[in-house]
Amino acid sequence: MTEPVVLLDATRGGVAVVTLNRPAHDNAFNGDVVGSLIEIVEELKGADGVRVVILEAAGTNFSSGTDAEWLRFVTDYTFDDNLSDARDMRHLLTAFQSLPKVTIATVQGAAVGLAAGLVAAADIAIADRSAFFSFPDARLGISPAVVLPSLIGAIGARAARRYVLTGERIEAAEAHRLGLIQAIAEDRQGLAALSEALVAALFQGAPQTLAATKLLIDAVKGDPGDPHLTHDLARHYAESLASEEGEEGLAAFLAGRKPKWAE
Repeated sequence: MTEPVVLLDATRGGVAVVTLNRPAHDNAFNGDVVGSLIEIVEELKGADGVRVVILEAAGTNFSSGTDAEWLRFVTDYTFDDNLSDARDMRHLLTAFQSLPKVTIATVQGAAVGLAAGLVAAADIAIADRSAFFSFPDARLGISPAVVLPSLIGAIGARAARRYVLTGERIEAAEAHRLGLIQAIAEDRQGLAALSEALVAALFQGAPQTLAATKLLIDAVKGDPGDPHLTHDLARHYAESLASEEGEEGLAAFLAGRKPKWAE
């Protein structure tokens, strides 16, 4: 029986682990991987018991990028075929970024192209010292259009301009400086420990409030000085105080106890 190209393990309490599972191919992306990831992300949207989603990879590399065999097929595709694939890839990135759960990407080894775009789309990204990132599309004469929104959101337009135009490797330390990842572990063991610590910290937050905060961050990124946004933010804050989670959180604080979701 063929192993799934992407695994989903949601057996841990409140944590779903999504694993890229083509280690013999360095977890290279093809249509099956993209399709499987989309299905899993869509499934997780409605998974009420899931609070955190961890994206990881089996083997030495997070992902070496686009599968060479897939690229060979692409050379025979029609324009409409390529347009459909591009829409799927954009859908994957936007669906992952807008998941109403907190997402953590844990990276070792290579994270290239679309895979690096997924790292940029995660709420939190961490890596070990072996990690490096690259966006080599332009070296193949291909537009990096699919990953640009996520990449620019993560590291800004100026830095994105350099690395998509040159295709240079971004080593872990530089990725950390740019904000593509938020922390570096010394090795895989340290990466796992860091991931567990982040999950523990996130479980201190109220689930619905975390999901709503993700939406607010996206709204504020657009134009923080927008007077309509100012009104919306004030309204959202007032509504949160009167919400079930707000009432429980304040009651717990005043009583010197943990809120129900952190017990």
